Amino acid sequence: MTIVRLSKVAEKKLSKILEHLYVSSVLTSSEILRELRDEGIVRYRKTKYVKSFFKFIDNMGVSLIPDLLIHKLRLKGIAIITKVKKVRKCNGLANVTTSIPFVRSVVLSIPNIVMISLYVPENMVNIYRNYEGVRGIDVSTYLYEYVIRSKPLPEYLLRAIEGPIEDIVNSKSFESCFSKPLFLPSDWDGKPKIDGLALSVLDALLINPTLTLKELSEILGNKFSKKFALQKTRKAVNRASKFIFGYRVAITKTAYISNLKMGIVIDGVIDPQALCLSIARHPLMIACSWCNNSKKVILYLSLPEGGISEFKNNLLWFLDQLKGYIVDSFEYIFVKGYTSVVNIPYTEWVPSIKSWKYVEDPIPIILNHLRSSECIEI
Repeated sequence: MTIVRLSKVAEKKLSKILEHLYVSSVLTSSEILRELRDEGIVRYRKTKYVKSFFKFIDNMGVSLIPDLLIHKLRLKGIAIITKVKKVRKCNGLANVTTSIPFVRSVVLSIPNIVMISLYVPENMVNIYRNYEGVRGIDVSTYLYEYVIRSKPLPEYLLRAIEGPIEDIVNSKSFESCFSKPLFLPSDWDGKPKIDGLALSVLDALLINPTLTLKELSEILGNKFSKKFALQKTRKAVNRASKFIFGYRVAITKTAYISNLKMGIVIDGVIDPQALCLSIARHPLMIACSWCNNSKKVILYLSLPEGGISEFKNNLLWFLDQLKGYIVDSFEYIFVKGYTSVVNIPYTEWVPSIKSWKYVEDPIPIILNHLRSSECIEI
């Protein structure tokens, strides 16, 4: 793999744009360009600059994706860790995430763990309080309200791309997270109105964040079989932007970060929000979830290609600063057949009642599907 090395000037420019996009809740290339120009960050007038920027960092092995806030969509997160007899590579795993309502992801962790992530409506949460699980299967469930995803300090993101690997596993990389945490936006606890058109906008832009207003209008027109004027699309985009917190980083392929990931459940944290807002600045962090009335945190991380022992030791030091300790963990491979992730469950929104539909507990359905597909042994 070719390792990109930027000049100091290019690094500074890249860092400035990234830090702005991390917290800027604007959607489409058209609106991104307008904001970057208004802030004096760029002087370009054509949206192809935004498209080129996203493509440039994508070629570096990094994607920028709108950071969706599930709590603004009136959804709660449920993490389910299930221990079975055995897991196998599952070619039909994607069918589970796309065919069963409210499934965010399914992970098969060798030798015997199935991790399921759900985004469910608030009226389904009681199913998972004191959850008795599935008969004969060891199931642990964790509820969370908020999710913060990766927005790494640009200098460390570049080290994850260019190296040296020591710079992203050492203690300094974790100390910097504490000194430069994220800050929540003023409207963090706001509850914007949900509508089907805004959800369709989010669905399209989560797949391709660089669509222009014109391109998005064409997509919406094809979907709803009617013409969309730019003004109508812009209004829908403005509504959709209220459901995101800037852009998150997804490291897709670099020389220093492996396909091996780690999920950990942490308890005893004195300030779960502070932990998540700090660790989000580390380039190996994927997502961090918490609940206001709990001391638990659910954290997902990528593992480096080298220096894993040093990285884990420094991670433990980081957690200890907020009195956190690990109560459960698992490692998994982020490849087809072992991991499947989907976007928001926008098709479960019912416009006529202005609410998410209610479904029965999907966990038994998921496990039965995996068992019948011979992906797991129970």
